Amino acid sequence: AVVSTQSTGIQLGNNRYACDTRICSFRTWLNSNSKMVKDLNEVVCHSPGTLIGVKIIEINPSYLCNNKTIDSIGFEVNTGTVFLIWIVVPILITFLTAI
Repeated sequence: AVVSTQSTGIQLGNNRYACDTRICSFRTWLNSNSKMVKDLNEVVCHSPGTLIGVKIIEINPSYLCNNKTIDSIGFEVNTGTVFLIWIVVPILITFLTAI
């Protein structure tokens, strides 16, 4: 993942985002923190095919957030926990170590 921090905000573009229900919490976070993301217009979907190039911030949250994600074994996955562990924690660590 490409994460760049500067005193005026963070850059999250140029990543391969899979825009499915697993990205629901990230979409919500982007909405709440859009002023902090310098390249918000470059935070786009890489998949599925119908959403390639679509700005994540422009996707209706109900499209992403109404269903729980089922992993390949069939267990229900809490998307908030996945987002916290795989997205927020590495961003915070990178941001804090850059200060």
